[in-house]
Amino acid sequence: MADRFPSPFEITTPDGAEGWRELYTYSSLFSEERREYEETGFWFHDGVHWPEALTPWDTTFLEYGLASLSQYNTRHYVIPPAYGVDYRILNGYVYLSPVPAPPEDIESRVPLFTERAGYYFQNWDRLYDEWLVKIRDLIKEMTELSFRPLPELENIEVVTSGAGKGSGNDLLASYHKLLDLGLTLWQYHFEFLNLGYAAYLD
Repeated sequence: MADRFPSPFEITTPDGAEGWRELYTYSSLFSEERREYEETGFWFHDGVHWPEALTPWDTTFLEYGLASLSQYNTRHYVIPPAYGVDYRILNGYVYLSPVPAPPEDIESRVPLFTERAGYYFQNWDRLYDEWLVKIRDLIKEMTELSFRPLPELENIEVVTSGAGKGSGNDLLASYHKLLDLGLTLWQYHFEFLNLGYAAYLD
């Protein structure tokens, strides 16, 4: 019996999945350049949030979500023992590894966490009510985005008005807005989530 989990560098590509690495950004893949670091991680398949192979487009929101989680742990609430999580994609599946805070920094992070998290716990009802307003407004803004098919020709008024931009610009603006709102949604998500878990575990 093996005394350890397999290294991600030992996992082979299944038949039919050849070339899968070309679908994802370089930063999301295990790589020889980072092998020393990546071999030390505890990588596990996140089958709860991403049980199936991830489409390349969805990796944007994966990155937004995990960056938001890690930002809240590291810079917002200063969770004493934890910076957040790192992620990689292997054969299309999402693998996570916890990123601990340096042991020598944990003690100094405790009073910062107590102050920041304590404020939320002491003002939970008010802050949560305000959160509901924020999240509903964001969802409304997201659902109002429009993605209409591009016309074969722009209306003549686009030319004669000197608008200087057309429907292609509007389409890309809506797409970028969708991405921006998606990032904000993940930020709002972690405003309460990890503190809620901490309260349950206390």
